Amino acid sequence: MVSIPGELGAPGVLFAGDVLEEGAPAAVDPESSVPGWATVLDRLAKMGGKYPIMVPGHGNPVGAEFAATMAVHFWARWQRNS
Repeated sequence: MVSIPGELGAPGVLFAGDVLEEGAPAAVDPESSVPGWATVLDRLAKMGGKYPIMVPGHGNPVGAEFAATMAVHFWARWQRNS
């Protein structure tokens, strides 16, 4: 991830890469750590005040609420498969 803090009241931008994917389901490989991914998404969701604009690896820019929604889906997926 790369972040650009806002200056003079401008919003900060966080380039999240493939940890966020908008427009299509996230590509989860067998070796992916679903709880690890969900934990990172939870952290991103809490960063919305500092970085209201988050640029995913694929798709359009999103906000912290998108990261929170992705985290909920990842935690549910992990619980189903545990």
